Amino acid sequence: MLLVQLSRGWMTALDALQAVGLMTLPQRVHDFREAGILVEDQWHRPDGRGPTTVKQYRLAMPLDDALRLWDERATTVADAEPAAPSGPAAASGGVA
Repeated sequence: MLLVQLSRGWMTALDALQAVGLMTLPQRVHDFREAGILVEDQWHRPDGRGPTTVKQYRLAMPLDDALRLWDERATTVADAEPAAPSGPAAASGGVA
């Protein structure tokens, strides 16, 4: 899981792709932050001195707390989703 990887240290988008197959690390970090999970970020020069910089991220709180917050978010989202339509209108694709 991505939170476990972030708890181990700094991770770039390329690291996330290689470790967990995720191509959208910044978007997932945004989702984590919206759930109240603390994630640090910083700019990093991969070669130490060239002009290229990449953003890297790491978890800035205990992993157990982050997992609990993420699970609470998933439960809250599931509870807030509207029920699937039922009855004749649903069976006919929405046309009654």
